[in-house]
Amino acid sequence: MNREGAIKATRQGVIAAVFYLTSDIILAIIGYLGNYSEGTLGDYNLDYNEPITFLLIVIGIAIGLLLAFGVYKRSRVATIALVVLVIYDAATYIEEPIWWVSTTMTIFSLIILWFFVKAAQGAIVFHRIEKVENPNYKKTSKIIEEQTILNIVNGDASEVLIADYKSKNAIISLVATPLLVLVQIVLLELTNLSFFWAIYLLIPIIVGYGLYLMFTNQAVFYASRTDLLYNFALFGVPLFGSMIGLLFENAIIMGILLGVSVLGSLHFFAMKSATANVSLNSDLNIYQLISVMCAKTFVVLFFLLALNRQKEVYKKNKRSGRKGFAVLGIFGALFYKVSINAEKVFEKRGTI
Repeated sequence: MNREGAIKATRQGVIAAVFYLTSDIILAIIGYLGNYSEGTLGDYNLDYNEPITFLLIVIGIAIGLLLAFGVYKRSRVATIALVVLVIYDAATYIEEPIWWVSTTMTIFSLIILWFFVKAAQGAIVFHRIEKVENPNYKKTSKIIEEQTILNIVNGDASEVLIADYKSKNAIISLVATPLLVLVQIVLLELTNLSFFWAIYLLIPIIVGYGLYLMFTNQAVFYASRTDLLYNFALFGVPLFGSMIGLLFENAIIMGILLGVSVLGSLHFFAMKSATANVSLNSDLNIYQLISVMCAKTFVVLFFLLALNRQKEVYKKNKRSGRKGFAVLGIFGALFYKVSINAEKVFEKRGTI
């Protein structure tokens, strides 16, 4: 495969990704309007399923759109991820109880798989040719300018809080965070084997290691207060979108609003935070970057869950509730001071 063939293959991969995601939307409409109660179509029908299942489907479509954009950018990670995703879908469609859905979607998945495999090959070949022919291929400086460092120390991290989709490590560290949870859910749902619960220990281990890198000032945790707010908005915006969707009392409208808010949050908040993580911690390996990114995200999630839990306690016992809120407030203030640690990290590295 030459350069032109590689470009053509990735373009066809983008078109295939659009068809692939469109099929999910079509199934959602058929499942909802046809009032199905089983199989894939039943999953899309909120009258017969839990909202969490529909939510996971919407999140899956949002991730698919992000991966399709990655194929457009000729990302090897995105194309290979889509190959794995389609193989998984094809395997689940084989066990689909509705025969015409099983047959149609299995054949469709295999056809799409061929285009994704070619797109992955094209992305790999394209980057291999670029590396040989382009002397400036991926020549990005690992050294942050002194003025940028001073700006970050003074609270302005706008130069690193950008959505850089060319950063492979940023994409990997971002995608790895939800995958830690989703992969375990899939294993438990498909196998029903209790020992897979042990995999959940990975989350506290990875988050704990990310916090260790923060407390020892080996890694910049939150680049600035804005970075911290981005991580709160990552959860807050989809929640707000779903609340608005509930007002319409229509599953399709709610799904669209939720999908847009999730996709928007991934771009405007999560990807910017992930890019800052990679830019400021370029001396860390990919596993350490994933640990820091997971810790940044899960700490905020745990804090929000704790606040919600404390709200329930306050309704039953106001005195205990006030004490709990006070403890969370003190904890939040202390962690806020420690987690925005760019100055301490740069001092330890001898940068300033």
